[in-house]
Amino acid sequence: MDVTNLTNSQRTETSSEYVKNIKFVFILIISILIIVNNVINISVVWKTIQLPRITRICLLNLSFSDLLVGLVSCAPCVVPVLIGRWPYGAIWCQIAGIIHGTSVTISIWSLSLISIDRYLAIIKPLHSRVILTTKRTFGVLVFLWIVAVLTFFSPLPTKSDFIYYQYSVYESMCGLYWEYKWFCVITAVYIPILSGFILVFTNFKVMRKIVSRKYNETRQDCLNKSSASSRRSTEIRAVKLLVLASVVYFITWGPYVLQVVITSLGDIRTVPHSVRFVTMWLANSNSFTNVFVYSFMYKSFRRRVKYLILKLILLLKIRE
Repeated sequence: MDVTNLTNSQRTETSSEYVKNIKFVFILIISILIIVNNVINISVVWKTIQLPRITRICLLNLSFSDLLVGLVSCAPCVVPVLIGRWPYGAIWCQIAGIIHGTSVTISIWSLSLISIDRYLAIIKPLHSRVILTTKRTFGVLVFLWIVAVLTFFSPLPTKSDFIYYQYSVYESMCGLYWEYKWFCVITAVYIPILSGFILVFTNFKVMRKIVSRKYNETRQDCLNKSSASSRRSTEIRAVKLLVLASVVYFITWGPYVLQVVITSLGDIRTVPHSVRFVTMWLANSNSFTNVFVYSFMYKSFRRRVKYLILKLILLLKIRE
């Protein structure tokens, strides 16, 4: 027996086990963070009445979609990464793929809807409550869910057995899959490109309006400066929250989207396996980042999060 070959084989096997364990820990941590952080988000945002009503509805919608992707698409990947295959069957794989894509869509469009609400409230204050009412907001959100689900369901009928989404050993999940160029182009246009344009346009207009208002108030030396300053501070903070959440979204999803577009449209098939795994799970990590964004921006949110965590710890100690 060739001792050298045996040693090389053992090294390869050891390296493979090491990589597998690293992926397992990575996926487990991200999945737990997604589930726990979005449960916290939903609990805290639900009780934070200081937030504008439309913003609260959209943030709850965003957190619910992220929680869903954590439960259905990410957490189940803990077992497959160890055994190297998808053990739950083809139907669950299709559901996981649709939910994964739907969550991506709902997340960024929830932020876009908040930006539109802020734009209307600041640029067109007399018409904002008429244009975007609570009832219409729910209607828009339902419409977005339907469009997102139909979009990521659409490739299934192209297969005789309705099995389109597949488990990727390299990405260690059954989720987004890009067999067709048309599918890649359509989703790229209406998810990151169109929503990104809306976010940039509305936030730019809002910040210009706030700065212009501050300049005019300074010139007029208005008597009610404290009230105007307080209102302006609230508006700026809301815009900063939106901008920060959007920036985090595009930072986490950007590398994956770029990789997918380049490989799909350029017919590139030799992307390193490590790059595919890292970009995919970096994108998934966006589903747990919002709790940190909200905590960073709002002191009241931080207090409620701390209170909730301490309450949970106390309950666990009592049960023990």
